[in-house]
Amino acid sequence: SIDGQYLAIGCYHNKIKIYRTITWDLLKTLTIKIEKDVNPTVHKLAFSPDGKYLASGGGGSKVRLWPTKIWKNK
Repeated sequence: SIDGQYLAIGCYHNKIKIYRTITWDLLKTLTIKIEKDVNPTVHKLAFSPDGKYLASGGGGSKVRLWPTKIWKNK
């Protein structure tokens, strides 16, 4: 993340794992709904400059926006 507090890791099988960098605790696993005949790998991740969203891109050539508030404040 922009502030260095979170690390997002794209995984095979349509998963994104979010870790808190201070403790390396796994905070959240995001699962991407996959359409038929689409590669489930997450290829790209980027945090928005204001830190409010995580963008993910993968085999289906779709970009998804995830609000970071779903794992912050835990």
